[in-house]
Amino acid sequence: MSSILFLILCAPLISGFIVFFIPKDDFYLIRDVTFITSLLILIGALTLWVKFDYLSSNFQFCYFADNYILKEFYLQFLLGVDGFSIIFVLLTAFIMPLCFWSMFNKNLIFLNLYAAFFLILEFSILGTFLSLDLLLFFIFFEIILIPMIFIIGVWGSTLRKVRAMYLFLLYTAFGSVFILFAIFLILLEKQSTNFYYLFYNTVPFTKDKQIILWFLFFVGLAVKIPIFPLHIWLPEAHVEASTEGSIILASLLLKLGGYGFLRTSLPLCPNATLYYLPIIYTFCIFGIIFCSFIALRQNDLKKIIAYSSVAHMNVAVLGIFSINIQGLQGSIFLMVGHALASSGLFFLIGCLYDRYKTRLLNYYGSLLQTMPLFSSFLFFFTITNFSFPGTANFVGEILIMLGIFEANTFVMIWAALASILTIIYSIWLFNRIIFGTVRLNFIKHYTDLKLWEIEILSYLTLCVIIVGLQPNYILDISYMTSMHLLQFLEFGCIA
Repeated sequence: MSSILFLILCAPLISGFIVFFIPKDDFYLIRDVTFITSLLILIGALTLWVKFDYLSSNFQFCYFADNYILKEFYLQFLLGVDGFSIIFVLLTAFIMPLCFWSMFNKNLIFLNLYAAFFLILEFSILGTFLSLDLLLFFIFFEIILIPMIFIIGVWGSTLRKVRAMYLFLLYTAFGSVFILFAIFLILLEKQSTNFYYLFYNTVPFTKDKQIILWFLFFVGLAVKIPIFPLHIWLPEAHVEASTEGSIILASLLLKLGGYGFLRTSLPLCPNATLYYLPIIYTFCIFGIIFCSFIALRQNDLKKIIAYSSVAHMNVAVLGIFSINIQGLQGSIFLMVGHALASSGLFFLIGCLYDRYKTRLLNYYGSLLQTMPLFSSFLFFFTITNFSFPGTANFVGEILIMLGIFEANTFVMIWAALASILTIIYSIWLFNRIIFGTVRLNFIKHYTDLKLWEIEILSYLTLCVIIVGLQPNYILDISYMTSMHLLQFLEFGCIA
């Protein structure tokens, strides 16, 4: 089974290089290579899920490549999955085929390059989730920059795409400097960046060193989530990116920060985690409230969803740092639910933009009369976004609220009040688009969803319903890993 991890990781990279050199006019060959690769990765991820031992908290299916050159740079090519990473590997394997499904139904320039960049992006995302070496994690974490810069800067929608590309590059590079510095400090003291060694076979860092390391990791990972006030790049990147780029940003790239906290800040710096809790709670609550109010004042449909994503991810961070089983599992669940809901919303906004070449809210009204299928799917993903019972987000938010209540009742009250704002701007957005009067002075002819668009949205809808009604598919697989992390935190704090 260990070889499956290596094959899952290498398949998109190899296919990406193949697609890169296929002539851009050979549509069917590009499509076939890309789809076959994504489906093989999905089958491999499902195989890992079926074979995964839920009762174990250890890393499983580990793959190790012993190389002298890598050892010279203190780097170990070690791959594996636990209850956290396998969920995000599955999420990646489910989301990427949707992006390919969408791009091959559009007339895009340089389709071979566009598909190749998405395959390389899938390779780097999977590598980040599969890495069991901190330095290897960082390398994959940074490779993501390369394809995303081109996806935003070349295939973006307006002339501001270059500005959005530079914002994304500068903010991410700024955060990466802090993470790299933290890795060097760990390497100098421990002579290793292997997760196994750092977690189990070494003396914990002193509290003063933990405080420094935690801060360095926090700044670097907070940019990815993003946490206020490091969120400025995200609305710009979402607005200017293509529909597929926005889906990847919201569903996968924003999860890298939360996953990074689970891999670095909590297990490596348990005392510092408790030390910084008041600051985390303050930034997250302020970020949720601030971004919710900002969303109410936006006129661009993508910006509204982008600020909603920032608010949801800050709720997930609250769950991670509630330091209990309810909050921790709730944050994992919310990240999965948000990935599905935001993918559906960004795809729907992309459908509007492809037809009418505008995302401004003022140009739309009474779409219930002219686009009933679109309105039905928008209603479903809107109620999913504000955690309606029975949907994927509902279980995550309930568990997070229970976890925060156990950790800090005062913070829980503010988090609950902030979550109400999500309902307000979600209903406000839906009402403005679906009801009112038809804006015939702006748009003369309306067309409802096409068959391939209905297929993609139905796929996402089915995923949301299954995850919402059968939450144990996620909760069971992450339970033992969550408990092990909490026990490790308790032991580290005592030590």
